[in-house]
Amino acid sequence: MKHPEIIKQYSVEYIDRNGAELTTLFQTDQGFRIRIRNHMFYGHHPSDWQPEDKGGAESAGKYTFDKDGYLTDFCLNVSAPITVVTEEGNEAAATVHVFCLNYPDRETWERFSSERYEKEVCLEFRDKRIKLGRSLEYGLDRNYTRIPGVAYAKTCINCVYGDYSHAGNEDNWDMLCFRNCKSEFLDYMQRFDYKKAQWKLFSDESIEVLRTEETSFCQDFELKKSIGRQAAD
Repeated sequence: MKHPEIIKQYSVEYIDRNGAELTTLFQTDQGFRIRIRNHMFYGHHPSDWQPEDKGGAESAGKYTFDKDGYLTDFCLNVSAPITVVTEEGNEAAATVHVFCLNYPDRETWERFSSERYEKEVCLEFRDKRIKLGRSLEYGLDRNYTRIPGVAYAKTCINCVYGDYSHAGNEDNWDMLCFRNCKSEFLDYMQRFDYKKAQWKLFSDESIEVLRTEETSFCQDFELKKSIGRQAAD
């Protein structure tokens, strides 16, 4: 099995009935990985984390699992530093905070919500916390969310060479970066819708399509054209 390639890592606070601890959340090209109380968990989403050593984790008695074997009944505070461009055109430092509350009972959330967990996304900027709603993708995307004092976040979600598939699958579960095939990508985007463009490039073995994530940023950043915005929740 291919060893996971780390895309980004975050400082997180993990909280459950046994207390709180600081740890690191790794986003890889194969999903998330996180070490909690000496056991490694993996999954594509906080709602489907499983222990690598299932027997050891269950016998430790330090975690709560649902009937399907997924980690549950916990809170997670994630922080990620980013760069924003102010309405005056200056770059400034900011921090994205994501709070996740995982429901302890799968049957309960299935009755009341299509989501397994509650999530709140905030931006810490100029000593203020600004709520961006429940979605990191839409919260940082300038086409969907207006952030007071901020023209845009200088991150992959707003880059012309970054593209996000909300459908997702095992080959394309998160953001993709097309900086290694800029002209081909822009050409495809003019001739096809973004999903067709993605898959035409993704299936071309001569082109290296990179995996990235919403808060990342590189020197190839070019601002994506605005298509009109709506206010944040």
